[in-house]
Amino acid sequence: MAAARKPRRQRGEVERLRVGSYRVRVYVSTDPLSGKRHRADEYVAAGPQAAKEAEKVRTRLLNEVDSAAAGPAAHAAAAGSTTA
Repeated sequence: MAAARKPRRQRGEVERLRVGSYRVRVYVSTDPLSGKRHRADEYVAAGPQAAKEAEKVRTRLLNEVDSAAAGPAAHAAAAGSTTA
């Protein structure tokens, strides 16, 4: 019998504001001195496609955070370049 998998926790949040616009927040890192969390915030203007656009922004921010966390060595490996 296969064990049921837990659903993965969604990274980042999309919050609908009163005026119909959306705020997208993604966790970036923790300040080592103060212990405070750093987040990347971006706002999406209200409109008929605002919810879809907010999800696209969340995905883009997560990709940016992940690529920055990987560091320059991972970028070089992904690009296929070698250093001699």
